[in-house]
Amino acid sequence: MKKAIRAVWLSAICCAAAGECQAAGVAVSDMPAWTFADTETSTNCALRIARNPVEDLSLVLEFAGGESNNVEVAFGFDANTNGVLDVSERGLSVGWDCGEWVFRSLGRESLVCPAATTNAQKRLCFSMHVSDYSAKCIAASENDVPIDWGVESAPPQWAFDPGWNMLRLAVRGVECPFDSLRAAVSVDAIKIRIR
Repeated sequence: MKKAIRAVWLSAICCAAAGECQAAGVAVSDMPAWTFADTETSTNCALRIARNPVEDLSLVLEFAGGESNNVEVAFGFDANTNGVLDVSERGLSVGWDCGEWVFRSLGRESLVCPAATTNAQKRLCFSMHVSDYSAKCIAASENDVPIDWGVESAPPQWAFDPGWNMLRLAVRGVECPFDSLRAAVSVDAIKIRIR
């Protein structure tokens, strides 16, 4: 039986210049029902990268999945302002695709690394350091085991764009085993959590 992800929660935490933190939580409706026969669902969230120079971008994905599943977070620019990060608008995708960790850009390059563990429960930690509006280094691990895409010390130019204004979380799978999915994206002091 197809399992739907029960709820999506977004939390934005903004740090003020004085060092104080203000938190605002917004309850977002359940992720949409599966759209296709292969059980796909997704949600989009606005980003505000261009307003301030970004120094660090990080992503944590936690899920239970196997070789029939895909869980990816894509970053890009919503050019047609429809509130959805369409395929042609995606600049960078990071996540899990049928047994491999992926780091890719539409139409440019796709870097893959096989799963480091056989555990069904996966935890991806990804971080990127940005300087002068370009990615300077990245790091990633699966359940604390390093992921090697071969570009960690010299990421490709497409790995970051200060014009990105949206992210998209997509979940796909024939028999999607996700009882729960958690994603946390941090752009410097701003954090977005999806559950």
